Amino acid sequence: MSSFFQEYGSEMISKSIEHIYIS
Repeated sequence: MSSFFQEYGSEMISKSIEHIYIS
Protein backbone atom coordinates (compact mmCIF):
# COMPACT_ATOMS: atom_id res chain seq x y z
CA MET A 1 0.00 0.00 0.00
CA SER A 2 2.80 2.39 0.91
CA SER A 3 4.66 1.83 -2.35
CA PHE A 4 1.42 2.32 -4.28
CA PHE A 5 0.86 5.73 -2.72
CA GLN A 6 4.52 6.62 -3.25
CA GLU A 7 4.33 5.76 -6.95
CA TYR A 8 0.98 7.50 -7.37
CA GLY A 9 2.12 10.58 -5.46
CA SER A 10 5.35 10.71 -7.43
CA GLU A 11 3.42 10.72 -10.70
CA MET A 12 1.04 13.40 -9.43
CA ILE A 13 3.92 15.60 -8.26
CA SER A 14 5.73 15.11 -11.57
CA LYS A 15 2.64 16.15 -13.53
CA SER A 16 2.07 19.11 -11.20
CA ILE A 17 5.65 20.33 -11.63
CA GLU A 18 5.38 19.84 -15.39
CA HIS A 19 2.18 21.86 -15.43
CA ILE A 20 3.76 24.67 -13.42
CA TYR A 21 6.85 24.77 -15.64
CA ILE A 22 4.78 24.76 -18.85
CA SER A 23 2.49 27.52 -17.59
